[in-house]
Amino acid sequence: MFLIVAFLFWAVVGTFILRWAELSERIRQATRKALLVAAILCFAVAPFLPGSYSQDVIVFIGGPNAFIPETITRSLTILAAGLGTALLGIWALSIWGDALPGRGPVRRALRLSFTLILLRVLLEKLAAPAEVALLAGIIWLAVPIGLYFGSEAAKLGSQRAYWKWLATYAWCVRLVVASMMVVATYFNLGTHFDNSSMTHTAADGATRTIEVVSLGDYANFIFFPQFLLWPVVTLVFASVVGLPVYFWKRRG
Repeated sequence: MFLIVAFLFWAVVGTFILRWAELSERIRQATRKALLVAAILCFAVAPFLPGSYSQDVIVFIGGPNAFIPETITRSLTILAAGLGTALLGIWALSIWGDALPGRGPVRRALRLSFTLILLRVLLEKLAAPAEVALLAGIIWLAVPIGLYFGSEAAKLGSQRAYWKWLATYAWCVRLVVASMMVVATYFNLGTHFDNSSMTHTAADGATRTIEVVSLGDYANFIFFPQFLLWPVVTLVFASVVGLPVYFWKRRG
């Protein structure tokens, strides 16, 4: 159920963000106001929230074994203030984001993905609920980005452009993620990018010990999934929704 909700949520929100420049000024102004009001409310209630919140950061790789790189405890005041900061940052991007370099489809998709990666790290470091942090995952963007690339490629009448954009996006974003994982794992920085807590894995009914922070560890749990597995998953999911949009718009 969570997978369905996540894909549907980002299909709507991701498309809304990628088409931001095409929306009416009235809709954009209303969105900015809502973000600013939500940020102010978070800051306003933060000093009055008693108690603290604890959350495990979990890595779901290595077969059925879940590993915990860190357990974070934050006061509810810090949690609310952090969420307010995130909302304020998104509000600022809604105003000045178009001034950032890069106007093409791939650069827009990468900007959205990098923003979401930073949001995921912030949420994990704030000890936000696991479901909220998991919702800030770039894999969910395969659907809106596939739709966006399909629509934009149809305007050019070039299916080649669609595949070029999608492949460039899929491997560029994973190059950044892999780099973050190497640094986080080597320096034990926590978050779900940190694999340093992995000690064993299970496959085909057998369990084997892992040499932590080794070349084999990097190859099996960072380079292989980030440079082969996840790009292919992105290509498949994006194509399932993107190609029909391309052909439909070309026919229209």
